[in-house]
Amino acid sequence: YERRVDGLGVLGAYTNGANEAGAELKPLVPSLMSIPTGEWDEFRESTTLSAAKVMRWPMGVPVLGDAAPPAPESRIQGEASLESVPSCVVGVRSFSDPTTEPIVREQVRLLRQALRRDGLAPGGSEAEEFRLAQFDALNSLNARRSEVWVALDEHPW
Repeated sequence: YERRVDGLGVLGAYTNGANEAGAELKPLVPSLMSIPTGEWDEFRESTTLSAAKVMRWPMGVPVLGDAAPPAPESRIQGEASLESVPSCVVGVRSFSDPTTEPIVREQVRLLRQALRRDGLAPGGSEAEEFRLAQFDALNSLNARRSEVWVALDEHPW
């Protein structure tokens, strides 16, 4: 997706019945956005990304016995798909500031700094430098809980 509202629109359509069962589905939280690496523009306002951003809504936990959700219907299959995401260990930093790109990237920088200070090795890849997790409604006027997640390359767990 290019803009968060576009990703939300597709996922909202899927959970509101644009699926093979034609059923309304209830996603779990948080909403997860995989953000690839990128280069800042001259004004440090936006980046040119090395890959597409991906938005995910957890729909179940198979290891806990949740059934697989229905596939997206044909009209959104090019934009929405189902996948099992393998587990990984991540470092997390919570914040309640707006989730603009400069603020989020600063939170990632602070998280990576804290991980290194604590002897942990922050990871990431070109396709996913970090994940942004949002726990509240996108358009909420209340303080929202957000987190940045960075995969750990080396850890004692």
